[in-house]
Amino acid sequence: MKILIISDEPPKQSILEVVSQDSWIELIITLGDLYEFDIKELKEIKNIPKIWVYWNHCSWVYFEEFGIKNMHLETFELNWITFWWFEWCVRYKEKWRFQYTQDEAKELLENFPKVDVFLSHCPPFWINYNNDEAHTWFEAIKEYIEKNKPKYVLHWHTYNKWNFVDKYLGTEIVYVKGARVVEVG
Repeated sequence: MKILIISDEPPKQSILEVVSQDSWIELIITLGDLYEFDIKELKEIKNIPKIWVYWNHCSWVYFEEFGIKNMHLETFELNWITFWWFEWCVRYKEKWRFQYTQDEAKELLENFPKVDVFLSHCPPFWINYNNDEAHTWFEAIKEYIEKNKPKYVLHWHTYNKWNFVDKYLGTEIVYVKGARVVEVG
């Protein structure tokens, strides 16, 4: 299955052009930090499912209007591939609605079922991370990978320029900045 993933910055090419050039795209996922004007073309796409979750830099008011389904702590199945999403990022501001402590994330992920594709704004512990408080990882995601071994983890949130990890214990780690078509199966 081909998926168009958009994250952090508007695509260099029109979203409508990307979709029209690749008729095999079956799902569109937004991984985070996008503004309404970045993805406004998604409103025009009606024949491809679109899923998303909140992030630490977004305004979510337009997603329902664009036909994009919120997936936080829900599974989504398409063509026998199960997706699941964990939203937001590690808490770096007190009382900020879109952030979790490591313990809160661990509690939310502890008993979640096995899926094929794990979607997250933040990366797993020590994978594709930044060395700063705001752009870091979730330990619970790494523990989820170790326990459930999803085929893929798709993430954004970090600005790693020096040490990309693309596989961990057999799980493919897919880092997306901008727009990227990824094939999963």
